[in-house]
Amino acid sequence: MTDRPFKRRIYGLTVWLLVAVFSIGLCGTVVAQEAAPDRYIGYYYPAPSSEEDYGPRVQTVPSASSRTRVAFITGLAQETLHNQYAPPFLIFTKGAENRHVIITGLDDEGFSTLFRMRAWLAGLTAMARSTSIFSEIGARTEDMTFLDLLKLLGFKDLIITDGKTLTHRITLL
Repeated sequence: MTDRPFKRRIYGLTVWLLVAVFSIGLCGTVVAQEAAPDRYIGYYYPAPSSEEDYGPRVQTVPSASSRTRVAFITGLAQETLHNQYAPPFLIFTKGAENRHVIITGLDDEGFSTLFRMRAWLAGLTAMARSTSIFSEIGARTEDMTFLDLLKLLGFKDLIITDGKTLTHRITLL
């Protein structure tokens, strides 16, 4: 009879150790997934030559979904295709739940410097505000930048590249 409490303690300790080891394994898996290399480098764009973090002034709206992100980017892409001239860039989403935006310049001049990339982003702010997705979700967009609008819809980052040598990554915090 005195052996039974000892066995319960051993059993309890064994269960606790298994839970701890499993939890540590899960944490390691999450960290490994977050630190995984960017699988689009070398396919859609060269490795980033510069990076920055952006702290948006907004939070993601609860109704943001993969579908709303795709609709937003599709709306922007259609705006560029309605012009009478070839579009200077392409914009598309990738990744799990379409949380990554990639903008690729299509000519040799447009995205040749980081300053020109930022100027394009400023121009995209006005274009993005005109899409129907923001009136549908009821967001006040007049004081937001393009990066704020991306965060509002649940995007995680933006890659902007000249498609040859220059790539800039912006992580939305």
